[in-house]
Amino acid sequence: MFLAVRMIIYVLAVPLAGYLGGTFDAATGDLTINIDSLMNIIGGGGFATALAFASSRWAKAKDWAT
Repeated sequence: MFLAVRMIIYVLAVPLAGYLGGTFDAATGDLTINIDSLMNIIGGGGFATALAFASSRWAKAKDWAT
């Protein structure tokens, strides 16, 4: 049961992780990334990881299968 919840957390984190918010200029080879967008991605990824870990520990404490 809780494995399904963890998988849902990871699936919802994919769009956030896939969004770089940057632009690539092929002529010069420069990749420009907005720092604010990058910080949102890092924060969202960290939150999803922490949420998945915490939910796994909570389920394990209740003797549920993880």
